[in-house]
Amino acid sequence: MIPPHHAPVLDSINATDPVSGTAEPGSTVTVTYPDGTTATVVAGTDGTWSVPNPGNLVDGDTVTATATDPAGNTSLPGTGTVSADITPPVVALDDVLTNDSTPALTGTVNDPTATVVVNVDGVDYPAVNNGDGTWTLADNTLPALTDGPHTITVTATDAAGNAGTDTAVVTIDTSVPVVSLDDLTTNDTTPALTGVINDPTATVVVNVDGVDYPAVNNGDGTWTLADNTLPALIDGPHTVTVTATDPAGNTATDTATLTIDTVPADLIGAITIPE
Repeated sequence: MIPPHHAPVLDSINATDPVSGTAEPGSTVTVTYPDGTTATVVAGTDGTWSVPNPGNLVDGDTVTATATDPAGNTSLPGTGTVSADITPPVVALDDVLTNDSTPALTGTVNDPTATVVVNVDGVDYPAVNNGDGTWTLADNTLPALTDGPHTITVTATDAAGNAGTDTAVVTIDTSVPVVSLDDLTTNDTTPALTGVINDPTATVVVNVDGVDYPAVNNGDGTWTLADNTLPALIDGPHTVTVTATDPAGNTATDTATLTIDTVPADLIGAITIPE
């Protein structure tokens, strides 16, 4: 037998598109896949041919094709190597705690061309792939979310159709903490101060005469500014403002008056000395 002059030429092969190429017009092309299965087609009058992609090709696989002419002569095999992008992009989103009911969301994605979609409570919102390793869903894109946790799923899909996902929780907290401080009169010029706070996780700062002093949230419903934390205060009234800020960024304040009085009380009435 005299084989056809040329082995079939295979076009670029990927994991999804039909396997195609050229061969002697009218020849029968037999394509053999890595798992041993075959597909057969007759090349057209222009020599082109195409067979379905089996769907199980992976990057680096070799596909072969032979052509048999009408006289029964079979060519040497032509080969092609699968260049298949089957690696999904890596996309990520951290858990978020915020007092913004329509927050911006951002995360990372390792493919600058991937399409990013954010799903919040079952609704999809297209995000922006910034091309620098990050993605963003703009502020006020989401509808106003209720207080509490919301499941967020972000999906990045690359040009080959591979999809990567990540899931996080966005918790909305718009409740402000409650903090208070009572008026105080004392002869201690560097007094300890204490009050109540209803959030054991809140940060407490005390401002005296315009200067901030970090206080301790005791976690039991009270806060304390330790004795001798303040500088020596002069006699008279001093405005004290206490501010509590919770982890979501909600703040609350209360104001009181701290009065320093180190002057001894005057003695009232005559003193009688017995004879």
